[in-house]
Amino acid sequence: MKYYPELLRFNRADRRLTWEGETIFVETFPFQYASPDRPAIAMFNNQLWCVYRLVSGSKLAYRFSSPQDVDGQWTGGQVIPDQTTVEGPALAVFKDRLYCVYVGTGGDNSLYYTYWSNVNSSWSDAKKFPKHYSTRGTALAVYDNKLWCVHTGNGRDGSLRYTTSSDGENWSDDTKFPGQTTASAPSLFVKGDDLFCVHRGGGDDEVVYCTSWDRTTWRGSRKMLANSSSIYSSHAPGVAYSADDKRLIMVLKGRRSDTRLFYGALRDGNENWFLNEISKSFSQAGPAVLAAQSTTFCFYRGAES
Repeated sequence: MKYYPELLRFNRADRRLTWEGETIFVETFPFQYASPDRPAIAMFNNQLWCVYRLVSGSKLAYRFSSPQDVDGQWTGGQVIPDQTTVEGPALAVFKDRLYCVYVGTGGDNSLYYTYWSNVNSSWSDAKKFPKHYSTRGTALAVYDNKLWCVHTGNGRDGSLRYTTSSDGENWSDDTKFPGQTTASAPSLFVKGDDLFCVHRGGGDDEVVYCTSWDRTTWRGSRKMLANSSSIYSSHAPGVAYSADDKRLIMVLKGRRSDTRLFYGALRDGNENWFLNEISKSFSQAGPAVLAAQSTTFCFYRGAES
């Protein structure tokens, strides 16, 4: 069989973070289940949803499955009508809707959003943000009864910025972070009463940083450490907080051309990560991570091996 590195795949781990092994969505017809970028995952309607950019035509596609049946009981890869992107999308559940935010393909890097409505059992038409642009993919999270979107600037502007919505329809003006930049899509996660943003540095800086919201602005970014040394990655890690275990779970790609995936867990009150390699799992983009039902899910595109 010809090997397609862009095929989407996933891995999952139990509460001891023992990984089961890489599973590829499908091997016989690759382009319906392949992506050049990081996919997005979310729990919605008690199903695990995955939205991703197709290799062919940059269309957005989606699949979903019961979390217990991810080994085979997925819906077929279905295209979200009339919506295309040049980067990986972001997902979040807000006000009983599944929101998807992405960078459009119109040439101006405008941000768009769509949502799945249970009323219509379909995706809404594409809706354009008022004056919001990004060169990289976005991150979404629900915090303080608002939907938060973090993204970069336009063109060569790698500065991080954020916008929020209280109703899922009207978005605030962009506000810049105080000096933070990145060269890839950021990641967001909520831990207790706090909202965090994880990102790699801007330009050639592949150090991984973390900042949090202080109810007024974003704090200065701090380097994330493993064994008291800086953590490096060419993309933002996937990070999720498991409230049941009171720990953060992180998966990240290696730096530069290193396509290996690494994972670690951090208990409340600790700041020093211990990272281990996930056996036989490789990616050329950042992973998406979700902690749900005592399981950690990690979705990613593949890599040349």
